[in-house]
Amino acid sequence: MSEQSVRVSEAESRVLEPIGQALPSAPGEPPKSETKSVSRKKRGYKPATDRGLLKK
Repeated sequence: MSEQSVRVSEAESRVLEPIGQALPSAPGEPPKSETKSVSRKKRGYKPATDRGLLKK
């Protein structure tokens, strides 16, 4: 059981790392896709809504 939980945590970390980098409010590093974030802001999307969708 413990081995499976560790494997799941590793998979989650691998999936969450790129998502965290893509978020506009990445800690320490500026958003690499500034154009995308700007376009989203112009369209009316908020980072909070994007995070909610990603969590789901």
